[in-house]
Amino acid sequence: MFRNYFKTALRSLLRQGTSTLLNIAGLALGISASLILFLIVRNGNSYDRYHSNFDRIYRVVTQAKGNNDYTFTQGVPPVLPDAFRNDFPEAEEVAFTSYRRGSLVTVVQQNGQLKKYEEPTGVVFAEPSFFKIFDRKILIGSREKVLDEPNEAVISRRWAIKYFEKTDVVGEIIQYERNDFKITAVMEDFPPNTDLPFDLMLSYVTIKKSMDQAGWGSTSDSDNCYFLLKENSAIDGVDREMSAFAQKYVGSGDNKAEETKFLIQPLKEMHSDMRFGNYNKHMPPVVGITFSVIGIFLLLTACINFINLTTAEAIKRTKEVGIRKTLGSSRGDLIIKYMIETFLITVVAVFISLAVAQLSLEFLNPFLELSLSLNLMTDLTLWGFLIAITIAVSLLSGLYPAFAASSFKPVLALKSQVSSEPSSSAGLRKGLVMLQFFISQFFIISTIVIAKQMDFMLQQDIGYDKDAIITVPIPVNDTNSAIGIARTLKNEILALPGIEKATLNSTPPTSNRVSSTEFKMTGSEASFKTQIKQVDSDYLKVFRIKVTAGEGLMDADTINGVIVNESLAKIAGFDNMNDIVGKEIDLWDKRFPVKGVVTDFNTTSLVKP
Repeated sequence: MFRNYFKTALRSLLRQGTSTLLNIAGLALGISASLILFLIVRNGNSYDRYHSNFDRIYRVVTQAKGNNDYTFTQGVPPVLPDAFRNDFPEAEEVAFTSYRRGSLVTVVQQNGQLKKYEEPTGVVFAEPSFFKIFDRKILIGSREKVLDEPNEAVISRRWAIKYFEKTDVVGEIIQYERNDFKITAVMEDFPPNTDLPFDLMLSYVTIKKSMDQAGWGSTSDSDNCYFLLKENSAIDGVDREMSAFAQKYVGSGDNKAEETKFLIQPLKEMHSDMRFGNYNKHMPPVVGITFSVIGIFLLLTACINFINLTTAEAIKRTKEVGIRKTLGSSRGDLIIKYMIETFLITVVAVFISLAVAQLSLEFLNPFLELSLSLNLMTDLTLWGFLIAITIAVSLLSGLYPAFAASSFKPVLALKSQVSSEPSSSAGLRKGLVMLQFFISQFFIISTIVIAKQMDFMLQQDIGYDKDAIITVPIPVNDTNSAIGIARTLKNEILALPGIEKATLNSTPPTSNRVSSTEFKMTGSEASFKTQIKQVDSDYLKVFRIKVTAGEGLMDADTINGVIVNESLAKIAGFDNMNDIVGKEIDLWDKRFPVKGVVTDFNTTSLVKP
C-alpha cells in the first residue's frame, strides 16, 4: 500500500515540476542555513568536553579591584600554584602553564645547521602534571616522565613532521629563547575544539626560578593555573576558602586581600565566560542562543513559505481530489498521500542542503577560523539532527496543506466550485503570512543594527592611528644582547624603501595580551592598578599618540622613565597634567620619574577600554 502511495506522490510531484522545484529550493535554503548554525553552536558547546575528567577540572582566575571598577583576568601570579598545592588537599593535581605568542623556534638539523620557524601560537611552558589533568595522548615516549626535568620538550605529531619530516623525533634538539630543549616525547595533535592549543610544550621548571621572582605582585594573562578536584570532594569548600587564601598570600596591607580575589572557574565555562580570556577564542552563551533562534526562525520561514505555495496550488488539484474521493479514497488516504509528497520534497531538500552546507563551509571555515565539517559516516549527532529536521519540517509544512486539500467535497471539487481559501482556514493563513513578515522584518532590523554597530566600531576614535601600520612579532627576551639584535633589526627595516617609521615594543596600543601591576606615587601609601607596555622612543610617533604634557621617552639600555596617560594621572590625584611630570612612581620595587603624559587610548576593547 505504501508503495502505491510513494508512486502516486512521486508522479504528482513530477507533474507539478515548477511548484516542486520552488518548494525544494525554499526548504533547502532554510535547512542549509540552520544546518550551518547548528554546526557552529555545537562546536562552541563542545570545547574541551572530551577530557575524561571534564567535570572535575577547574581553573584559578583573578578578580582585582581596578581604579574604577573590578577587572577580571585568567592570569595568576606564578607563585600561586605551589601555594595552592600546599593549602588545598582537595586538589588531586595542579598544573601551571605559561603561554607564548609570537615565538621563534629554532630546529637543530642533523647536519648541524639551524632552521628557524616563526610560530604565532602553540608554544607553552608547562608542568608535568598537565598530562595527569588533561587527556593528551603521548604517542612516543613515557607519559610519566615528560617535562619533569629542565630543558625538556614535548612536541605534537604535526609539528614533528613539520620540523623533522618524521614522527619519531625523541632525542632531537630545538632552541627557544636561546636555550636548548631536548624532545623527550611526541604527543597527539590537539583537536580543533580546545582552548589548550599546544603544539610545543616546554618544561616549566626551566624558567620557574626567574618566574617566581615576580612574587604575588605581578600577573600576566599568559600564566594560568588548573587543578583536578579529587573524587568525592566538594568544589564549594575550595571556593569558600579562596578569600582566606588571598588574605594569607596577597597580604592585608592597603586592603590588598579585599582588592584581589582568586576565583574558581569550571572548565565547562572557560570557553563561554567572557570575563576571563583563554588561549583561544570565546563563544558566549548569548551567541549560541541567538544562533539557535535564528536557525529556528529560518526553518519556520521556509515552512510557512512552503505552506503558502502548496495551499495556493491546491485549487489546481480539486478535480484530482474529487475523482479520488468518488472512487473510494477516504480523507485519511489523501492526507497520507499529501504528507508523503511533503516528505519526499523535504528529503530531497535535506540532501541538497548538505551539498550547499559543505560548499559554504569551504568559505566559512577560513573566514570564521573554525574547522567545521560534515562527517556523515561517523557523526551520529549530525544524523540525529538531520532526521529530526526531516520529521519536523515534513510535519510543519505538510499537515495544514494536507488537511486543507483533503477537505474538498467531491461534487464541488469535480465542478471546480471550491474556494482556494475556505473561510475556516483564512485566519490561519493570514496569521502565517503575518508571522513570515514579522520574522523577515526582525532579520532586516537586526541587519541594520549590526551594520550600524560595525560602522560605529570602525569610526570610533580609539586614541591612536592604526592605518598603514604592520605589527611583526619578534621573539626576544630582556637580555642586552637580544635587545641589541632587535635594534639592529629595526634599523634594517627602516632602511627598506617605503618604511617611514618603526618602533620596538612589547605590545601595540590595543592587544589581547595585557600585563598589569600595581604602582604608588612616591611618598604616598595609596596603590593603584595599571597596565604596562614597554616601548622605545619612536612608539608615540608611529602610532601618533599625542603628548599633552612633558616629553616623550629616550632610548636607553635600562628604563630611565615612564609615560602615563591622562586617566592614570587623574586617578593618582593630578587634575593638571603638568603637575605629575617630574614626579616619581614606585614600580617593581624601583622608582621611575614621569617624563610625560599622553592622551587616553583603548588598550583592549570599546566595552572596557
